[in-house]
Amino acid sequence: MTFFKYIAIHARRADDFIAYCNNRPKEECFPSIATYQRRIEEIQEETRERLGLIPQHVIVLSDERDPSWWDSIRTQGWYMIDHGAEDTIHKYGTW
Repeated sequence: MTFFKYIAIHARRADDFIAYCNNRPKEECFPSIATYQRRIEEIQEETRERLGLIPQHVIVLSDERDPSWWDSIRTQGWYMIDHGAEDTIHKYGTW
């Protein structure tokens, strides 16, 4: 069995998902970076206990458009897909 040493997160943050916030501001409704960090640490510990691995790389996928939010992702040392550089739409079409 092959194990990969990464964790992937899909953080839904677009306007279509904010309907579930019941008129609370986005910053209060959606998980903070600290919340993601804490959960990632929990996953790393569980993976270490169960499989003897500690995933070191975190890949974040999101529909977030705020550049400052993405800056905070990079500050954590986490990775993201650069759809422009990857030419995603040209290769695979729109979703």
